Amino acid sequence: MPIPAFDEIVDYVNYHYYSKPMTVVNIKRLQIPFPHPLRDLKTPDGARFSVRASHGLLHALSAANLIDKIDEYYTKYVP
Repeated sequence: MPIPAFDEIVDYVNYHYYSKPMTVVNIKRLQIPFPHPLRDLKTPDGARFSVRASHGLLHALSAANLIDKIDEYYTKYVP
């Protein structure tokens, strides 16, 4: 079985593994990623802070809000 050309391997890896926001890997030409914009968040007591708006952050914040439920279900259903 022949080994694919190096360029084909680089193209495959760039497309399948590094085509996410904020991730740029390209051996042929260097690219600079554009960061996500800042988003203002406000706490229930009125404090404001700016964070990068990213997909993972929203999941982390949602999980933080549900930590009591997660802990309850974990202790109930996981032996």
